[in-house]
Amino acid sequence: MDGNRRIWKKSQPRIAQLDSHPLPPIPEDNYAVYMMRAMASHDGDKPSVIDAESGDYRTYSYLKENVPRVAGGLQSSGVQQGDVVMFLSPNHIDYQLLLLSVVYCGATFAPVNPDLQSGELHHMIKKSGARWAICHPSKLGNFMKARALLPRNTLQKVWVLEKQSNDSIYSLADHSPVNPVNIDNGLDFKKSVALILFSSGTTGLPKGVMLSHQNLLLSHAINKYLQGLLTPEQAAAGRKVYERPLLMMPMCHLFGFVITMGVLVSGSTVILLKRFGPKSFFEAIEKYKVTMCTLVPHLVNFLSKTPLYDQYDTSSILGFASGTAPLGEESTNSFTKKTGRALGSGYGLTETGGVTGNGGPLGFKAGSVGKVMPYIKIKVIDVVTGEMLGENEEGEICINSPGNMVGYTNDLKATKDMIDDEGWVHTGDIGYFDKDNFLYITDRMKDLIKVKGFQVSPSELELILLSHKGISEAAVIGVPHERTGEAPRAYVVPVPGANLDAKQLHEYVKERVVPYKQVTGGIVFVDSLPRNLTGKLLRKKLQEEYKKTKSKL
Repeated sequence: MDGNRRIWKKSQPRIAQLDSHPLPPIPEDNYAVYMMRAMASHDGDKPSVIDAESGDYRTYSYLKENVPRVAGGLQSSGVQQGDVVMFLSPNHIDYQLLLLSVVYCGATFAPVNPDLQSGELHHMIKKSGARWAICHPSKLGNFMKARALLPRNTLQKVWVLEKQSNDSIYSLADHSPVNPVNIDNGLDFKKSVALILFSSGTTGLPKGVMLSHQNLLLSHAINKYLQGLLTPEQAAAGRKVYERPLLMMPMCHLFGFVITMGVLVSGSTVILLKRFGPKSFFEAIEKYKVTMCTLVPHLVNFLSKTPLYDQYDTSSILGFASGTAPLGEESTNSFTKKTGRALGSGYGLTETGGVTGNGGPLGFKAGSVGKVMPYIKIKVIDVVTGEMLGENEEGEICINSPGNMVGYTNDLKATKDMIDDEGWVHTGDIGYFDKDNFLYITDRMKDLIKVKGFQVSPSELELILLSHKGISEAAVIGVPHERTGEAPRAYVVPVPGANLDAKQLHEYVKERVVPYKQVTGGIVFVDSLPRNLTGKLLRKKLQEEYKKTKSKL
C-alpha cells in the first residue's frame, strides 16, 4: 500500500463471513406473492404509507384488495411475463401498490428518477427495454418528449398516475382479480427479474441493475435469522423502532425501495416526504410521531449542527439509520451526542441487492459500516495483484451473495467487468475488515461522484460539456461540499478564440441533466488538462491541485 493508506500488519488471507449455521432458506417465491402473504395478518385499517405533506394514506386492506385487480388490468392490457414497466414519479403513496401489481403478474418494475430530462429518459427506456410506463402528470411532458425520440411502438402504453386522466392507471383496478405468476407458470425466482434500478457505472451513462425475486427476498431471510438472535423483549423493542419510519430518499433508489417495502412485512407505516426540507422534516416528526429516520451523510452533518433540532419535539424518535455512503467515526459521535439517539449505518450496493454489512443484533463499532451479514461473503483483494488479503489489510471490497444482481440490462461487457467468473462483485470500494468481521470503507477506486447519495458519472458530464462548440477538452471531478457531500467541478479548455462564460455553461449543463448532476462545484477555465503518456486523463492530479488551492485560502 502507498504512504496514504493505513499501515497494516500482514495477516492470513481469508474470507469474512458469518460462521453460524444453519441459515433459514431464502423463500422460493414471487416477491409480490411473498409480500402479500406477509400482509395477510396485518390490521386492514392500518395505513401502510402516509404522505406527510397532504395526509393522504393507503391501508393494508387497500393493497390486499387492489394488487390482484391492478395485476389483472395490466394483463388485460397486454402486459406479459418478463415485460418491463417503467415508473416515473416523485415519491408517491401508490408506489407499493404499483410495484406489487407489476411483479405479481410476472413483469418487471423499473422506477427512474423523476427529475430526468428527456434525453436521459430516452436512454433509460432504451437501456431497460421498457414496453410500458406509468407516469406522474407533472412529469408527463418530459416523458412524452423522450417517447417521441423512440422508434414507433417501442412503448405500447403510458398510464397516468391520476384518477381524472383518460389513461388513468387507477382504471385498471376495475378488473377482476387474477392469480399470480409463480414458479408453476415458468417464473425462475433466481433469474426472473422483478426490479430494475439504475446505477451509474464507473464510466458512461447509468446502467440498469437487474434484481431477481431471490435478490429481493434475501433481505427477508436475513431479517428472519437476525430476529432469531433476539430475546422477546429485544424483538419487541426493535418493532417499536420501525413502527413509523420517515422516508425522504427517492423510491427509485435502493435505500428508498428497502424502507418503503420493508414495512409491509412487519405491518408498520412509512411516513413519506417527497423531498427533504428542514421545516417539513421536523414537522413530520412531530405530527406523525416518527420512530425512526432514514438519513444520508450530509443530512447527518446538517442535523448535528442545526439549532432547529432543539425547537421541535423529536422525543418519539428511537433511532436513526444512515446509508448510501460511509459515515466517519467523528460524524457518528457528533450526531449521537447531539441527538441522544443511536445511529445505525450499513453498506451495500444496488448490484448486491441491498445491505451486505450492518449492525443491529450483530453488534456495532463506530466508524464501521457494520458486521458482515448472514448469507454474505466478503473478501478484500490487493488492488494491483488481485491477491486475497486478510484482517486489517486494505484493498478492494468484493462481495459474493445470493443478492448479487442478475446483471446489467443489455450490457454483457459491463456485467462481466463487475462480476467475475466465480460470482464475486468487484465493488471498486477500498476498505478492510477486522478480526470480528466488522467492515470499514476508507476510499473508492472509482471516479464516481456521490451527490446526496446519488452516483454521478464524470464521463457523462464531460460528454455534455464537449458537445458545446466552444469547448475542446473537459474534465469533471468530485469536490467536498458541506450540503451535498460532494459536488461536480468542471475544468474546461476553450476552443481557441471562443468567448466562454461560466454562467452560460452552467445553464447549458442545467438544461441537460437532473439537479444533482449540475456542476455546483464550479467551472474552471484552463489551458490544458493533465494526462499520462497514453493520453489518459488524470483526474487525481486535478483533485490534488484543488486541495492545494483550498489549503492556501
